[in-house]
Amino acid sequence: MLSFTTEKVRVPSSSNFSGFAKVAHAEMANGAVEEIAADLRRTMSNQRCEHHPNHTSTVVLRALDRPGGNLFDVQKRGFCCREFENTIQVTVKR
Repeated sequence: MLSFTTEKVRVPSSSNFSGFAKVAHAEMANGAVEEIAADLRRTMSNQRCEHHPNHTSTVVLRALDRPGGNLFDVQKRGFCCREFENTIQVTVKR
């Protein structure tokens, strides 16, 4: 079975223009990982490894604190075997 979790970035407080960009990026990244994780839970949570059907593997969507760069990355953790891990591909198109 698959579990989908998120790791959010801290939203900074700022009163200057460059700070507002960092706040906007953090809020956008945090919102994106929550939305995508919810979609993945709905569509992929029931996928199971045929060799280890009772094992729960975790996909983590991590918001990134890099204005101008990617909003998030995807990490696979605690998979029962490489074969099942390789079958799980997360591709996000926006």
